[in-house]
Amino acid sequence: MKKFSCIKCFSIIATILLMGSCAKIYLPTSNFAPLLEEKGEVKAELSASSTGLHLSGAVAATKKLAIVTSGTISYGNFTNRYDLLTVNVEDGDDDNDFAGNFSTKYGELGLGVYNIPLGIFRMEAFGGAGLGKADDRKEYYRYTRDYDAQYYLGYIQMNVGGSIKKFFEYGISLRFATSFYDYSYDTPKLNFSVEDLENSGYDIESFQDQTDFSLFHFEPSMFYKIGFNRLKFVYRMGLTTCAEMKAPKQTFDEIDVYDGNVDAKNVFMALGLNVKIGGKK
Repeated sequence: MKKFSCIKCFSIIATILLMGSCAKIYLPTSNFAPLLEEKGEVKAELSASSTGLHLSGAVAATKKLAIVTSGTISYGNFTNRYDLLTVNVEDGDDDNDFAGNFSTKYGELGLGVYNIPLGIFRMEAFGGAGLGKADDRKEYYRYTRDYDAQYYLGYIQMNVGGSIKKFFEYGISLRFATSFYDYSYDTPKLNFSVEDLENSGYDIESFQDQTDFSLFHFEPSMFYKIGFNRLKFVYRMGLTTCAEMKAPKQTFDEIDVYDGNVDAKNVFMALGLNVKIGGKK
């Protein structure tokens, strides 16, 4: 009964996750939670989420230590859409009617401990670092602008979960991360004459700049895995929120960060397949 009560609690978390605020200039990875059990075990996961495609893997290198890695590529690398949940803005304001051409790539590597007993659950904890790159082009009514953001990210993540037999796993993940950004944006490509743009009140020179800043991220998520011992379907839902640690040279509004450039959804949902190699049959 305790296990089923815990499953009910994990389901309630799904509702809570939908109440977060937007996180900008960042696409979260899938918060991979392998829940390894013994040395030599390998788990790999391929999933598609509302923010991109995710490929993750983990190997239990020793009786206590495991290596994990994850990579994400956005749908913007293949289409002109930000992600599955984003549509072009059409609110009657010519300056905000745009079509996005957003793309991002991100990869990370981590090391940690696994299979720590925690009552009826087991816990694992990892720490690592990642590198990401995002590009964006916005086509406004008066001009077109290109954006570029390269960021470095350090994280720690804790996964807690349990299982029913060998066919159903469930749990939660908590990730804390710090990201450091190099953010740049180029001179706008004018759709009108310089005189028309200046008469509209825009300061052209302020559009040509580069800045850096850092953010702190908190990312809770929940997951279910159902299927067979070696192959399971995975459902994961999470939230990413961020807080400014180091402010850029300009305000966020001045560099259009809050206008959606190199943007991300705060809630992400993923469906995929999890494969287990080695370990207990």
